Amino acid sequence: MTEKPSNNVTRLLLYRLPHFALLGLFSWLFLYSAWLCDDSYISFRVLQNWDQGEGLSWNPGQRVQAFSHPSWMLLLYLAWKLHGNLFIAAIGLSFALSFGSLCFLVPKQRNGFKTGIILLPIALLLFSKGFIDYSSSGLENPLSFFLFGLLCWHTIIKKRPFSSAIYLLIAFAVLNRLDTILLILPLLLKQWIHKPAENVKMALPGLGVMFLWFAF
Repeated sequence: MTEKPSNNVTRLLLYRLPHFALLGLFSWLFLYSAWLCDDSYISFRVLQNWDQGEGLSWNPGQRVQAFSHPSWMLLLYLAWKLHGNLFIAAIGLSFALSFGSLCFLVPKQRNGFKTGIILLPIALLLFSKGFIDYSSSGLENPLSFFLFGLLCWHTIIKKRPFSSAIYLLIAFAVLNRLDTILLILPLLLKQWIHKPAENVKMALPGLGVMFLWFAF
């Protein structure tokens, strides 16, 4: 005898209740403590100069890169153009990326033990003032969270093999923060040790993106 669809929906909702609770708690903590730090206004001024045709510079006419997160800058510029208010665009984009990064880590299997193992670190993150504060702040942290979550989802949860798309993802993560290469390095070494020739070919698009930016 098959179960009624309504029973299946009820069970699914009950199974997802801890997930919804954690995501809801994060949303409340984010909105309660959302802020923009003073360093974010460096990026805002650069974007405003760029929008006025003065280039990606702090002072018009001076070719000095006053920011360290080109990936975040470009994404923030798109959000600003879509919304029209740079302050709200920064807060909204930060929330969407931080929320999305947590969604990537939510387990899909109906396994209580695995669910507990994955949800416990997420729950502990919500007690981290550093994580909550820098989920907004106007800096590049939310994009780093999102890119790491997407990378984990592809390589660990979905267990998909490395591809050119993965290397592009890593390139954007490195261009978001250069020191993130240290966190990704163990995963890269594992891939290159087993299949060096294949990984050279797959890495070319990502290396090309980074080369173009550094050349610029």
